Amino acid sequence: MKPQNTQNIWKDPSILVITKDIELDMGHRIPTHMSKCFHIHGHRYRVQLGVRGAVQMEGSEAGMIKDFSFLKEVLNYEVHDPFDHRLMLAAWDSVLEDLVGENVLDRMGASLHEAYKNEYAESWYYEMTAKSGIKVVAVSFIPTAEHLAAFWALRCSDRMPPGVEINHITVWETPTSVANITFPPKGEKANGCS
Repeated sequence: MKPQNTQNIWKDPSILVITKDIELDMGHRIPTHMSKCFHIHGHRYRVQLGVRGAVQMEGSEAGMIKDFSFLKEVLNYEVHDPFDHRLMLAAWDSVLEDLVGENVLDRMGASLHEAYKNEYAESWYYEMTAKSGIKVVAVSFIPTAEHLAAFWALRCSDRMPPGVEINHITVWETPTSVANITFPPKGEKANGCS
């Protein structure tokens, strides 16, 4: 069925979504898991950023919500460059202390562990080099695909210009295992949120 008025499609920021995908290689482990993921292992992650906004009617980005190169820049800066070819571990994971030779929470303050207990109100990461030279990233959460989607969405959201907002972030941990976080348009509430 053909839309009644195509001009409204271009101006309605809740209808059109553009996406950009990147890939990165990262190791992690799930310290609370009672199966294979308890062990250090790696993935070729695929991360998709989707944004929505009104199509611009003038300037160098006329006809676009935003140039795809902008999405690539955001994904590279906030996701790929800080985390590619790194080992990501929860800051309280005992393996982290074995790798770096000290307790990260002691270094940074034990109160940071409370961030995880309080639904990671403060999501953070801290990069260090293990005794062996491995680049390790300590995070304030268990590095599951679900937490990564939320964490990377928060990081990317700070880089959105006025009129452009994140629609979703999708994280493929494997080609068949995917976590997705979708945000309602500004002014709308997600199901269950008040």
